[in-house]
Order: sequence, then structure tokens, then C-alpha cells
Amino acid sequence: MTGYHQVRTEYKRYKTPQKTDVEATGQGLTLMVHCYKKINGVWKLAGMKPGGRMNEFNFDKIFSELRTSKI
Repeated sequence: MTGYHQVRTEYKRYKTPQKTDVEATGQGLTLMVHCYKKINGVWKLAGMKPGGRMNEFNFDKIFSELRTSKI
């Protein structure tokens, strides 16, 4: 069995650890595909596949250091 779920996430980046001032906000919209398998008469999660669909607002500023850091 396959389930398709639309997931909306909201991100915020704060200026300080006290989280009083928001520096940037972003939203993401993802389509999650969940695969289920029936084992001994019970449906179990057998796998999942996320797929990014859309990002809005200042999403690029939320995780900006991930793009510039060397891995």
C-alpha cells in the first residue's frame, strides 16, 4: 500500500539564542510517499521517500551556512 501525504513546514532563524527577534522565515512544502507492507496481518511502515516541492519567503537565508560550509 502506498500513502501520499502533503507536509508543510515552517522555519525561523532567530538573531539571538533568546529567540526574541526573528531574522528570517521560510516555509517548505513536501510530498511524502509512505510505503506500507502487511506483515502477519498488521500494516507496517516499509519505507518513505520525501520529495521537495516548493520553498517560500526567505528560505535560502534559514540554512545559508549549510551551502557555504565545506563537508
